[in-house]
Amino acid sequence: MSLVFPAELDADALNITAEIAVILVEQRVTAPIFDLAGKVLSAAAYADAAVLALSQSSASGNFSFVVPREAGSRVRHVLGQQLWDDLKRGDIQTPRLIEDVVMLTLRTRGQNPQITTCLYERLAAHGLNILMISHTHSSSTLIVQASLTQAQLVLMPPHLAHTRSVVINQQ
Repeated sequence: MSLVFPAELDADALNITAEIAVILVEQRVTAPIFDLAGKVLSAAAYADAAVLALSQSSASGNFSFVVPREAGSRVRHVLGQQLWDDLKRGDIQTPRLIEDVVMLTLRTRGQNPQITTCLYERLAAHGLNILMISHTHSSSTLIVQASLTQAQLVLMPPHLAHTRSVVINQQ
């Protein structure tokens, strides 16, 4: 199974991590909660769940984080308890849990925006929603709202399955 990039692009491998969930915490812009990151990480620790990725919007202070799917409801519950006062005041919306999610990590040799453009175009063409993005010099990680089956069909069509390496991880 594989994701095929144009031959001239230099991509090493695509890892797909399944069995994960995203929890979204949205603040009201007028009432920032300055310790939201601490509360989120604390909730994950109390729920005995690993945080696999996180993202905070600097403009609005919204916070998204990825946990193993089996821990998602438990973490959301603990987080709701920790944010109870903020929820009552209306400073924050009830944390949302999205369970049909995969994490795509594309390893590359150096920066090559054409590779990620190819990936973005493939996801967009199939209507898959990107929830979080992270880029480094040698990799791109996307958190995508899709089942493992959807991701496999979109990124690794059966007739191209022999051309690139893909690793599928179950959390």
